[in-house]
Amino acid sequence: MGSPLDNQQEMGPEVKVEQGTQVAGHSPQLWLVGWNIHNLGDQPLQILTAQCPHGRFRGDKIELADFPELMPGKTAHLELPVTCNEPPGIVVENAFLLLQAKWRNQLWRILIRLTVTFDEQGAPKGKTEVITTQPVGFSRGMGENEEPLG
Repeated sequence: MGSPLDNQQEMGPEVKVEQGTQVAGHSPQLWLVGWNIHNLGDQPLQILTAQCPHGRFRGDKIELADFPELMPGKTAHLELPVTCNEPPGIVVENAFLLLQAKWRNQLWRILIRLTVTFDEQGAPKGKTEVITTQPVGFSRGMGENEEPLG
């Protein structure tokens, strides 16, 4: 039987993620979307990459080498350029914010499932529905040079 520490390691990092801002970009379909990331765990968390892969709410993967280490109980703000062009009132379900992070000297993938609603100005308002975590490379059968999703 494993120790409580083993169980926590299996669960992965604990975070709360909320959209904080959205600012119109230089073109009508580009938005700079800000996320507040709260470290709810008892260990530091280093966010390494971020992306939004949904076709109707898309942000390319960005490397976050300068993103501050997120200490337990602290919050950091992350901004990601996102392309979307939906009319007011449209709802996009199953959009994702995907983070790759280092926690307890292991790489983890943090998947934040979102419902995005477009307000009367066409601004995206993301609501976090569920957050899941998984260690990077957990899936068996990947080729030696194949990169994990995310």
